[in-house]
Amino acid sequence: MSVVRLTIEIEDICRALEDFNFIDIYRSQTKWGTYTKITNTNTRIKLCPEQNFYDYDDNNGSEYHWYKYQLVDTSGNKKSNFSEPTQAYTPDITYCKFTDVRRLLRSKSYEGTIRFSDSYRNLRKGDESQDVYLKAISVNPNYSGTQPYIITFLNATDFKLEVNDETSYAKKYLGQGSISADFIAEDNSIKIYSSDWSGVPVAGNTVLFDTDSHMSISDAILFIKDAETLVDVILEENISYLTAKDTTTRFERNTVPKAVEAATSRFAAFFIYTTIYNEQSINGLPNNINDITVALSKRENDLSSWVKQAMKYLDGYVKKYTSQFDPESGLAIATAPRWINDPIIFNASGVYNVGDGVFLPDKDKIFNREEMTYNSLLDWDLMIPYINQYLVY
Repeated sequence: MSVVRLTIEIEDICRALEDFNFIDIYRSQTKWGTYTKITNTNTRIKLCPEQNFYDYDDNNGSEYHWYKYQLVDTSGNKKSNFSEPTQAYTPDITYCKFTDVRRLLRSKSYEGTIRFSDSYRNLRKGDESQDVYLKAISVNPNYSGTQPYIITFLNATDFKLEVNDETSYAKKYLGQGSISADFIAEDNSIKIYSSDWSGVPVAGNTVLFDTDSHMSISDAILFIKDAETLVDVILEENISYLTAKDTTTRFERNTVPKAVEAATSRFAAFFIYTTIYNEQSINGLPNNINDITVALSKRENDLSSWVKQAMKYLDGYVKKYTSQFDPESGLAIATAPRWINDPIIFNASGVYNVGDGVFLPDKDKIFNREEMTYNSLLDWDLMIPYINQYLVY
């Protein structure tokens, strides 16, 4: 069983396959640290036609590690640019990417941006005259908070980590470590790698930093899963012929429609934002899920804009699949001119036992809904010359 799983999405797989055939994975101890390739000719991931998502299981990884990937052409030694760094957690989400949600929650000002576990700032020496440097820290994806931390050296190699306790205004002890070994805080919130230390510390030297996150990455992932559930509920309520799926998502990662992806990320952004700023209870909203989304779509404020956008995407998707064809069965849903059986008319023409249907002139045959396929939709424009008084709209 793998320790962590890295999920990679190649958005334009057709374009990627024109130049590359494999994916190489790189790992670092910290986000801006040195990335080392961990795949080889036997373990690198092969690109496949019509497959956008790829999983890589790192048996030697942890939730603190960071990853990048690079597309490669093994025949011509061609390489793509590196991806953005991604922390090694298993998001277990289907309909959208965590980065999509983060993008929506990003503001032009730092203070307005919703920040998650991996956010910290002001990593600095306690005194500029000290000869000790810490390049980076790693924050556990389950952590959230805004707290000042202090590292105090006990001698030339050993240090202790403390955090200011907000309730007692005293320092809380989080463990003791050494610059020669990796260190994990007693509450698992912070990890410091030995390779990120430099300089020659002495007893009494300090290094300070502040965690600065509104929500843990793990909690954010759960909100995205809530958004997936909401999208499924809305689709099942508005597309009557869908069979409800109570224990699984309706789509798999490789089959998620763009409209569903966009709607999910916006619902998730709304859930996260309103939770952080305690705006879950909004006066005048009903309790029914569908009624809530409709009511929010009519509100005139910035808070509801994500919901408005999400519902716009889903409205278009619902309209498409209630007026054209069923995506699950592949059967067409006829909206073209149809006739209703009139025995007098048909019997007089010598045609008997005709049911309700639609005329497809290229086949010169009467079809009912079960016999129609998506391809037959392309024949609708050919029907116009054949429509006569026997057809009703």
